[in-house]
Amino acid sequence: MRRIIVIVFTFFLVLSGVSAQGQKGNRPPRFSPEKFNKEMRDYITKQANLTKDEANKFFPLYEKLQNEKRKIFGKTKPQDPNAAPKTEAECKKAILEMDDYEIKLKKIERQYHQKFLSVISARKLYDVIRAERDFHRGMFKGFMHDKKDRKAPQHK
Repeated sequence: MRRIIVIVFTFFLVLSGVSAQGQKGNRPPRFSPEKFNKEMRDYITKQANLTKDEANKFFPLYEKLQNEKRKIFGKTKPQDPNAAPKTEAECKKAILEMDDYEIKLKKIERQYHQKFLSVISARKLYDVIRAERDFHRGMFKGFMHDKKDRKAPQHK
């Protein structure tokens, strides 16, 4: 379950953080979701040894899964992500909401894993899951490496 949180968090962190960067000076170019998705698709296809036919059947389902995850994320995203709960009751409520969020995501993933198994083998699905995780980790490491070069924000 922790892996899912890391993947989803990483994906949205990369999307929000990188897209906020401008193209002025020596900054990297703006984030392109199309380029990101293409690179991820190519990486997963290669790492899981998907044939063209398997990839053509798999990725439309994969996109549907990602869209469903985004819907849940959009509904559960706090109004002010920097605002921490202040009372014991607010902390408990936040924890239970996070648990509900993770359970919803896991249920959706399980449903889609069954659908994926109808178009690719279990071995290839396993390899897809690992490749997706590795791709996101690599992107996150690259993002964090780029971030070291910038001045860290000052907290009050």
